[in-house]
Amino acid sequence: MCYDPRQFHGHDLIGTLEHHEPVHDLEFAYATLAACSARAHVRKKQIRRLLDIANTAKDHNIDTVAMTILALRCIVKDHRHRNLQHSLRRPSINLARQQHADGGFGNLYNTALTMQALQDMNEINNNWNKTAARSYIECRQDPDGAFTDPDLTAEVILALSERGLGAVRNLNCGKYDSDFENHVDIDGITKSFLNHFNDSDIRNVTITYTLWVGSNVTENATISITAPRNTSFYSIMQTAMDMDPRFSFEASEWPNGHYVHTLAGYKEEPMGYHYWLLYRLPELPDPLTPPANQLVAPVGVDDLLIEEGDHYLFWYKKL
Repeated sequence: MCYDPRQFHGHDLIGTLEHHEPVHDLEFAYATLAACSARAHVRKKQIRRLLDIANTAKDHNIDTVAMTILALRCIVKDHRHRNLQHSLRRPSINLARQQHADGGFGNLYNTALTMQALQDMNEINNNWNKTAARSYIECRQDPDGAFTDPDLTAEVILALSERGLGAVRNLNCGKYDSDFENHVDIDGITKSFLNHFNDSDIRNVTITYTLWVGSNVTENATISITAPRNTSFYSIMQTAMDMDPRFSFEASEWPNGHYVHTLAGYKEEPMGYHYWLLYRLPELPDPLTPPANQLVAPVGVDDLLIEEGDHYLFWYKKL
């Protein structure tokens, strides 16, 4: 859960998810939740599709609606999409009201997923009985301790632990703060995370930083930098500028961070549609196989934190 999904044993899992958008709504909501939980950028097109599902909840299965609510709840944690918070209330209430007299929502899977979707939504507690849903699940445990099969058992554990799929985004994985123990505390998992990441959090890592100029890459410069893990990329840029004048840059300072507009003497030209784009890549960039746009960094230079083996590319190109 704490591996970088963009560099998962050499594979960009998030890029793969975003490139192959599922046809079925349940799979689409699940994939969007995964990308959002990894703090990847969720496109407006995807958000609109989720909102369409939420607004027509009566036309969809319970599991699809529950997964859609989980995805939207993750998205609204991003300050850019907090205005969508109001869109969750109606579909959440409609989902809660589908509880059956036995406490469940049709079957074990639907009940476990719905409990995760409605977790911590205190404003709708009057519309469903959480205790009854929990009892529905617990009385269906098999004699061997499982709930039918491993997949369903995992979903049930997530629901009963009250730290389900919606809590994955809160895992700091070494970048924790004073609230970390409140985010993750499932049967001692917090302690194991702390023990595992205390040492790694301060170690040095090595990354590469490359500049390309021109859509056909007429200028190319690469530098390798070693710095403490989780250093901001803005600090890396400052270090690179001190090491090599080719990496000199200028940036405007905004309330949400620095906006880099000039690098290597080349300033963005909006009239000519020439811009600097920052990519975070799993391998050293090759001009013969330039990166696709889905690899553009999801956050700005201040919020982008380096990890071992990262490769960064600032590319001045015409859009």
